[in-house]
Amino acid sequence: FDSEKVLNKVVNEFHWGERPQPPERKIKPDEPVEKTVYIENDANINSSFMMFGFLGAFLGGLCAVTLQVILFLLGYISLYTGILGVGLGSFFYTKFGGKRTSASVLIPILTTVVLITLAVIVMYLIAAPIYASELGQSLNGIEAFIYCYTYYEGFAANFMINYVMNLVIAIASGVIMYFALRKKVYKKAKEL
Repeated sequence: FDSEKVLNKVVNEFHWGERPQPPERKIKPDEPVEKTVYIENDANINSSFMMFGFLGAFLGGLCAVTLQVILFLLGYISLYTGILGVGLGSFFYTKFGGKRTSASVLIPILTTVVLITLAVIVMYLIAAPIYASELGQSLNGIEAFIYCYTYYEGFAANFMINYVMNLVIAIASGVIMYFALRKKVYKKAKEL
């Protein structure tokens, strides 16, 4: 196998057909310079560090979910869980490498709302087999949830009330924190 022979054959047999040939470029070697020039990119570019920022927002949302589960088991629903999740999420977003932009406000809000909403669903999925066993059924997971939602008195109403209330409270806390954190973002942008 002669690589030079193969390369020369490819170069000789390759043609552009009817199209004009591109101009031949002669690249000269770099010449030494007297002075080093530094070019700094100061554009606001979202980089791969945004993923680490998302992990910070996720951590803030997990803190909110932990507090929400504790309060839920005690029989309370609180606006402070969402405010805590968004506030900590925004703080951790920037500490984990995310830039202080509008994303540092919106990503923690969306993450916290989704996690709080999923927490309600998961709590009812965990509780459903217990309620199903009271009705003499040995079901697990989604089957137990569907059975209880259909046949257990008050299960569907309690689920919907808790789901909607937690969703509204999570969104309300997100709106509150959006206006609170937005000022910080724009103040930081003006300083730059």
